[in-house]
Amino acid sequence: MSKKKLKINFLIDGFNLYHSICNTRACKWLDIKSLLDSYLYLLGNEEESIFMGDIFYFSALAHHLQDRSPDTVPKHRIYIKALESTGVIPVLGKFKKKDVYCHLCKGTLKKHEEKQTDVSIGIKILELCILDECDIIGLVSGDTDLIPAISTAQRLFPAKEIVIFAPGARISKELKKTVKRTFNMNSAVYNKHSFPQRINHNGNIIQNPFSKKSQSGSK
Repeated sequence: MSKKKLKINFLIDGFNLYHSICNTRACKWLDIKSLLDSYLYLLGNEEESIFMGDIFYFSALAHHLQDRSPDTVPKHRIYIKALESTGVIPVLGKFKKKDVYCHLCKGTLKKHEEKQTDVSIGIKILELCILDECDIIGLVSGDTDLIPAISTAQRLFPAKEIVIFAPGARISKELKKTVKRTFNMNSAVYNKHSFPQRINHNGNIIQNPFSKKSQSGSK
């Protein structure tokens, strides 16, 4: 008897994943598609096989860091091109300046916050369900702000499954309760799925901007 084939689409919370990489000192030149491909066999069983659909990468370019870290945005752009070479679809939001009161200095500080990403991911979850574009949604995030969207999607579309792939070694109990299956991703997993130092994409060379060799070569 042939297995039932189920399609999974992935939604990546870019900065949530990035911060887990930085905290574990893992490879920043991460091949997200290769990483997610490695989990597909864990999702299937004797009756169902899982195949990869679309991968959406939600992030924003930190233009406000240009003065103190001028290579931040160029590196991020290069990384996005590397992701696109594997078929990953970028969805970019923006940073917005916000006034924050400091209790220590009793003054107001300027802070930039990433905007639109949580809302965009929440909307995409519902869009995928409404348009019946996949059977499973793989959500790479540990952000509890997404719980209302997850709960709503599962209530309105009980046939759809949402699986959490939590960046880093921890997932909140609150988020874990909203879904049936969760996976924790850590540095040991990340480091098995790095891009090659140089990628040839349609005749264009994409080179790892995070390696010491490429940084010294660019000076």
